[in-house]
Amino acid sequence: MLHDMLTLNSYLKLVKPDVSVRFMSMIIGDKGIVILNGDGHKVHRRIANPLFNLRTLKPLVPIMLIALDELFAVIDQIPPSTTLAFHNLSSQLTLNVIGRTTMDHDFDALGPRGSRMARAYRAVIRNMEITFGLAMRIQFPNTLGRIPTAARREHAAGYLVVEDMVKDLLRAAEKKPDGTTLIHELVRQNAGNVLDEHELVCQVRSFLAAGLDTTAAALSACVLLLAQHLDVQRELFDEVDAVADLEDYEVLRKLPRLNSVIYEALRLYTPVHMSLRETAAEVVVPTTALGPVTLPKGIRVEIPTRAIHSDPAIWGDDALTWNPRRWDSIDLVHGTADVSAHRILNGRRQIGPYDFMPFQVGPRACIGRQFALMELRLFVSSIVKCYALATDVPVDGLDLVCSMSMRVTNAWVRMERRG
Repeated sequence: MLHDMLTLNSYLKLVKPDVSVRFMSMIIGDKGIVILNGDGHKVHRRIANPLFNLRTLKPLVPIMLIALDELFAVIDQIPPSTTLAFHNLSSQLTLNVIGRTTMDHDFDALGPRGSRMARAYRAVIRNMEITFGLAMRIQFPNTLGRIPTAARREHAAGYLVVEDMVKDLLRAAEKKPDGTTLIHELVRQNAGNVLDEHELVCQVRSFLAAGLDTTAAALSACVLLLAQHLDVQRELFDEVDAVADLEDYEVLRKLPRLNSVIYEALRLYTPVHMSLRETAAEVVVPTTALGPVTLPKGIRVEIPTRAIHSDPAIWGDDALTWNPRRWDSIDLVHGTADVSAHRILNGRRQIGPYDFMPFQVGPRACIGRQFALMELRLFVSSIVKCYALATDVPVDGLDLVCSMSMRVTNAWVRMERRG
């Protein structure tokens, strides 16, 4: 059933519901790749795909590491006994990274005030945490959504500042045909003006929203979990300490404990914890228990990613335990084959693409998957190599909140420079 939801019918009969479109359009605009359906999504994705292959991304590694060095400079000014709000620091780090690599803009997020665009974007995000009031505004946009509250005015003002500044950045990118950041590549891929200015603005805003919130959430979870599990932290330190050059991304991609730490954080604390679809026409989907089930037009379907990631039938009796070592005996099975009939094979757990999908699956899968994994591998490995992590937050004591993504809000850690 899930395969049918995410692949076969993704463009034809299952679409993003209006409530999701209205929510995300408050951040990225009405033409972003995240919310477009049908042919519009196909066109945007075709143009954006080349931006996120490894050939394009690898030259951006030094830019990412400069932003990390700036974070380390801030941390090194603080006594190691001080507990840091890493959930905030991770957002500042990823905002700087996404600005410099994607938009050719310095948000100066670690500075005392940040750039004008950084302040405006924070105002937008600040008013997007899911509350009863926001849910009512989205559900009833023509009535409750029009009430001129202070939060709505702050959001609207910040939205317009970001809009205008992205237009300026796109115009500047057009004047630098040999530019190396993703906004330059986007302009090059849009040769012939397939997308108009408004569509390009929404595309850039989509990259900003997706690249900031989700990666920051995953990084915060990784750092807090490593601070809680000192044995795993030691294993990871031993692995990365043996690497001569952490800028060699080809080496990082193959480090087993580094990958298992990241994958396990993405499994249990996946930022994209659920997705919504709506039937645009009658759909017949197969189910294991009930056989073919007919869904009439207008039915909203929830894909509960986090529930799938914590299902004992898939992951075993310890599914709710954060345990990176489980990945030492896991085979990721690609393709669309049903692995449930042979979940354990030669002593190894078989995990299919619809069992582990932090970046979703099918034609609507996250286009920035490689970008996010690159950031996480570079940052987690460098942080553990440079700092010993500790925390007073108890295991299973993570506080979670949902807005654009699910994120940890109590990643309180102490970071002491290793000798």
